[in-house]
Amino acid sequence: MVYNALRRSRILILALLILIGYLTYHSKNRSPPPIQISEFDIVGARNSFINPIYEKWNYKKNAKSINKYEYLKDVPLESVCTAYFDELSKLYPGNPGPTIVDLEEIQGTKYDSTVFKKQKWVSARRRNKIISFRGSSGRMSQEDIIQIELDYAKTCQTVSQQERSVFNQFAHARVFGKCILGNQNRSSEQIQKLDVLGSKFEKKLYPWVSQEIPTFESWSGEMLKKGKIPVLDNVKFDAYQETQVFLKDWQSKSNGRGIVIPILPTSSRSIQVENIARLIKVLRGLKNTFPIQITHVGDLSDSEKKIIATAARTEVSRLPSSHKKVWFVDLTPVKNKIKHPLVAKSSAYNSAQFVLALSTIFNSFEESLVLLSSSIPLAEQLEKTFFENKSYKEHGILLFKRPSYYTSKIRRFKPGFHELTNLIRQYMTPSQNDKDFFGLNLRNPEVESSNRVYEESFQNLLDPSVMVINKTKVLSGLLMGANFQLYDLFKLRFAPVEDDLNPEFVWIGQELAGTNVKVNFNHNYGVIAGILTPEENKSPVASSAIELCSSSWAQLSDVDDYTLLYVTSHQLENWIYEGMTFKENLKGKYAMKKTELVDNVFKPGEENNKVEVIKEDTTMFQEKVVANPLFIDTILRPPIIKKPIYTSEFQEPNQAWLKQDKFAGFSGHQYYCAYDVVGSPVTGERGLTISVNDKLQAWYKYVLDVW
Repeated sequence: MVYNALRRSRILILALLILIGYLTYHSKNRSPPPIQISEFDIVGARNSFINPIYEKWNYKKNAKSINKYEYLKDVPLESVCTAYFDELSKLYPGNPGPTIVDLEEIQGTKYDSTVFKKQKWVSARRRNKIISFRGSSGRMSQEDIIQIELDYAKTCQTVSQQERSVFNQFAHARVFGKCILGNQNRSSEQIQKLDVLGSKFEKKLYPWVSQEIPTFESWSGEMLKKGKIPVLDNVKFDAYQETQVFLKDWQSKSNGRGIVIPILPTSSRSIQVENIARLIKVLRGLKNTFPIQITHVGDLSDSEKKIIATAARTEVSRLPSSHKKVWFVDLTPVKNKIKHPLVAKSSAYNSAQFVLALSTIFNSFEESLVLLSSSIPLAEQLEKTFFENKSYKEHGILLFKRPSYYTSKIRRFKPGFHELTNLIRQYMTPSQNDKDFFGLNLRNPEVESSNRVYEESFQNLLDPSVMVINKTKVLSGLLMGANFQLYDLFKLRFAPVEDDLNPEFVWIGQELAGTNVKVNFNHNYGVIAGILTPEENKSPVASSAIELCSSSWAQLSDVDDYTLLYVTSHQLENWIYEGMTFKENLKGKYAMKKTELVDNVFKPGEENNKVEVIKEDTTMFQEKVVANPLFIDTILRPPIIKKPIYTSEFQEPNQAWLKQDKFAGFSGHQYYCAYDVVGSPVTGERGLTISVNDKLQAWYKYVLDVW
């Protein structure tokens, strides 16, 4: 009895010891409760962002005191500009002195967007700390937890400081654009004063500009002397008077109208050169008289130049006379490699985005029609269609929108996505102070185009295939856009796409500059043009909806909603480069079944020996697709949707554009089918189908055959 009691006591003591050991072990290894440390609100801190010059100008000791800078709202712009840059000189003294935009700092700064998700940020640091203890007896201590919380608060403050710095950089660049690049009516005394200030601050705001112009080489190999450019408009060029501001001088010297075709540093380089040769033939077919400048960054070989020159010069019976005004423009001298050698070698300054930005700024034309190598202009009169466009002449820029693919809508958001969108839309664009002091335009929150990006989280808006630009009117926005795409800060929201080209910086730069009341886009989104899918071959998702499929998209004039302005070459490229896979798939898309009566071979000589046989009818494929894979007899403008429209009552597509996976193989351009009905044909969204008349059909085929 005593023995059993003693045994039970020992068992209880042992169990108690095990329990104490278990609790002690887990109390050391489990995550302690979060430590409450003063939080730093990054988004809230933005409410204190104000241009430091405006902060001084608007300062009052109390409600009754008089601000000595209040008069600036009622004096000529020249006086406000001078006062602004005098104040800015106190913040950034010397020439060169301290810079405003620090290229090395931009390249060395990585934006930690996970700080907008505190739990995720802290958990990752705790996890890393625990991993560091493996193989040792170390344990996560209370001090470690406190340190991680302190590190988080410090990181939040660092991110906020980064945002404030970027905010100030663009704020000063905006005023520089208005005062130095946009103000033409100044007295000679004001010109001299502002030119001195402008010369100083262009180096601080755009330090990547070397103060040298590109080199110009004619199709025949003739090099213009250093510092010389082609002269097309003698009146404007002769009126130019040199100042101390390089960018202002470049803006003033740029003259005439012309076509710019950039060669972008992408993996499709060889195809680009071939496409440019085809594009030049198309321009000849359009009887283009504008000079052409092929922009590159010093990597265009002699053999590639020969391919392009041959396309411009070789006599072809069906084309107008050869094109003599082709220039190769090397943009390399523009980049400030001497003062920033490491930066100049980085990918940011050799990307497709940066080359596109340089091409829009450092061609020698005052007005340029910028064409990517994948564009095929279809307008019979280029000058009337583009340069004489009413909205372009008003705003100095004409841009086009991509097709409204629903797939470009972001559905899984990375940390910081919405916070960065808010930063750009609400804080980086012109402020009320910009409007009051300099007459700059506030961003219009009702503009549908940019709201599709900002409010509805679509990733892509701009179709860069064709852009029309007046450098005299919108240079400030072009420069600010070039700066914008350099920052790691913005790449979370506008990540590189399509072989590292994300052109959104072009229209964003215009919004940031505040030059116009809106960024001028063609009203229509990208459309699809080609041949309607035969009823029997339509996708199973479409019952009454009309279907039209292609790898190319096109742009429809918003002047008449009937004429095509241009089409992309993607469908033709697939036909050439993707081999039989694409061709066989296209054949299946347009081949139809037909029933024929043929003799019954098993009953020869008998009456009524005919039998029905189903045969493949490839007439449409042979007469249209084989004749030209981009044959156009119909235009379909799909409805614009914000989200899929589902209905159980009807068998119709839930989106306006549906990608057909692997239709063009694994490396070809994506093949899409578009529809005129989304959701219910009764209550759903409807698009527009346009039948192309015979005259335009013949014209489009002529142009596409030339390509």
